[in-house]
Amino acid sequence: MTLSIDDPEAVEVARELAATTGGTVADAIVTALRERLERERHTRRPCVGERLRHLARETQAIPVLDDRHPEQMLGCDGTGLPS
Repeated sequence: MTLSIDDPEAVEVARELAATTGGTVADAIVTALRERLERERHTRRPCVGERLRHLARETQAIPVLDDRHPEQMLGCDGTGLPS
C-alpha cells in the first residue's frame, strides 16, 4: 500500500524528525503515529466494561451505615406489611 502525503508541512516535519532521529521518513511517521495512537487510547473515554468496573469499585467502597434488612428499615414484617 502506498501512502501519499500532499501536505508540504507534513512532509517537512517528517523529514526533520527523520533527520533528528537518524532514521528514515517512514520510521519517523510510523513512530509518530504509534505514539499518538497510544496517547489517544489513554485519553479517550474508557469502554463500558471499564466504566462498570470503576463504578463497582466505587460502590463497594461506600461504607454500610445500616446493616438491617430493607424491610426492617421500612418497618415491615416478613410478609411485607407494616409491623
